Amino acid sequence: MSLVWYFAYGRNVDPSILSNRIRSKPLLIHRGILPGYCIEFTKTPGPTSETGWATIVPCAKEWVEGALYLISSDQLNLLDRCEGYPHHYTREEVLVWNIDLSEWVSAITYIAVNRDPRLKPPRRYLETIIKAAKTLKLSSPWISKLEKALNEAI
Repeated sequence: MSLVWYFAYGRNVDPSILSNRIRSKPLLIHRGILPGYCIEFTKTPGPTSETGWATIVPCAKEWVEGALYLISSDQLNLLDRCEGYPHHYTREEVLVWNIDLSEWVSAITYIAVNRDPRLKPPRRYLETIIKAAKTLKLSSPWISKLEKALNEAI
C-alpha cells in the first residue's frame, strides 16, 4: 500500500467530510500552506447556475491554506470518484509547506477543469470551509480572507 499526501482547500478541509468520502480516517492530519496560488469559487458546474465550487489557480505573492492528509492510494482513488476526477477536477502535484512538521512535502491536490469567473461561492459551502479552517487553527489572515469572500456569497 502506497501513501500520499493530499492537500485539501475546500470542503475536504473538514476531517469528518474527508473521512466520510474515503470511508475511513486519514493516517495523519496536518495544516499546510500552498504558496503561489489563490482560491476561487469558479469551478463549473457548481451547485446552481450562479455559484461555483472551490478551485485554486496560480497567483504570484498569494497563498492557500488547508489540510494536509496522509492517505493511502486506495483512499485517493475513492476521493477521485467524489471529486469527479478527471472530468471535473484534474490532479496536480504541488509542493506544500507542512506547518506541523516544518518541512516541504509533495502533495496531490485537485484543480478544476472548467471555470467561470462570473460565479460566486455558495454561502453554506463557504461557511463549512471557514468553520473547518477555524477548527484546524489555520492562520487568522487566511480565515479573514475566507470571511471576506462571504460578502460575495450567494
